[in-house]
Parts: sequence; structure tokens; C-alpha cells
Amino acid sequence: MKKLLWIEEAQEKKNIRRYDLRDAQILILETSNPLYHDSKLTFCGETYHILEVPGLAEKRPSVLANDSIFAWIPGTTDVEYEGIVKKVLKDHVILVFCQDFNHRTNGCLNFNVRFLAPRIMSRYMHRAVDMVDLNLIWPKDVPVVDAKKLRGVESIEWFDREILKNEEQMKAIHSVINGLHGRVPYLLFGAFGCGKSRALVELILQLKKNWK
Repeated sequence: MKKLLWIEEAQEKKNIRRYDLRDAQILILETSNPLYHDSKLTFCGETYHILEVPGLAEKRPSVLANDSIFAWIPGTTDVEYEGIVKKVLKDHVILVFCQDFNHRTNGCLNFNVRFLAPRIMSRYMHRAVDMVDLNLIWPKDVPVVDAKKLRGVESIEWFDREILKNEEQMKAIHSVINGLHGRVPYLLFGAFGCGKSRALVELILQLKKNWK
């Protein structure tokens, strides 16, 4: 599991580098700029910079507040400047660099830019793997199910009648309600729009109704 997480993180880094920018303008965000008022930022003595990021509205790349974005002057390889994202707008991000950023770059406006995939979620997942009870994931005890207490699919009163059109969703919910696999966690997976959220909502309602 640890190796799979490292592989996934490496792929995320590779994916986000596809959106690197060349000769992108990083400008000081003046208070007269309409985007300044759209950002609803409060001036805290910092110099705000603004960068246009194509595809930002479609999360290509996905950028969140407090993420880091790195910029360097085209043609140079010795210095790279880290900007912290203060605000994400529709097509722009507002950044804060070091106080003497403009002095260090001699007023340069065009930069090469690279994005960095944040590691916080990966760190949480690594921590979860480190702390997990292996007997919870791979139980040694075979669950014993009392056949007399099993509820048939046909006896379930469904909240969402659309579930009746999907046999796999019905079987999954039926399995959880009856505890057919003991303490083994269930993995809900499927393509976009296949009904995972619908099935999860139905399952929550059924557990609330049938929990004793």
C-alpha cells in the first residue's frame, strides 16, 4: 500500500507539470484592478501579484489557496521564486512572493511557471496506512452470519426507487445491511455518473432505519 501511494503521488506530480506555463505575466495587483475587488482580499501590508492560468475554471490545473507556485525568469536556472496562493479566481490566482521579489527580478514581468501537487492528502493517506489495524483490512476470523436474520432484497423498503433499476447497487446495500462480510470494509467504485453517491445515500438511510 505504501508503494502504491508513492506511485500515485509521482503520477500526480507528472500530471500537474503538463500545465506549466512559459513566458506568463506575473503582475502586481493594483487596487484599481477590478479583479482586486472581486478577490475580496484585505490588504495586510503584502504585495499581491496576479497570474492568469488558462483552464483554471475546469481545474486544469487544480489550484487551491495556500498552494505553492514556482516562477523563474526565462533563460535562467539558478533561482526559482515560490509564490503562495492567497486567492483562486475564475481564471487567475493571486500570489504573494517574498517582499523584495520585484527588486530581485529587476521588474521582470514574464516568467516560466510550474505548479506543485500539494502533499497534504498523500501524507494523510500514508499516515492512515501506518496506523491501520491489519486485522480490520484482512480479518483472520471468518464472519458467521445467522441465516435466520438475513433480510432478502425483496423485503427491503427502498427510499430511492431508482435503486431497483440497478442490481449491483441493490446487492451491495443488501450485503452491508446483513453484514455478510463481517468487519471487512466495503469499497464503492465505478465510473463518473454510475450512481455511487445515490447508492451511498440509500445505504446511509437504510442503516439508520435498520440499525438496532
